[in-house]
Amino acid sequence: MVTIATAERCGTTRADALRLRDHLLFEHNIEVQVHARVNRVWIRFCAQAYNDMTDVEKLGAAVTRYGR
Repeated sequence: MVTIATAERCGTTRADALRLRDHLLFEHNIEVQVHARVNRVWIRFCAQAYNDMTDVEKLGAAVTRYGR
């Protein structure tokens, strides 16, 4: 499990975190915990035995493109 701070463009508030979470879920079929804390939006990624590196890359690409 790892918690990662997102880029500033992803927002800073709980509402921003919820928008990112919904975007990842409904647009990319990625379910991760997203929360706002200390004026940043954070993603908590927890890999399971059935995840592989392509899942991590898919999440990274979706977050990188978000808000552009």
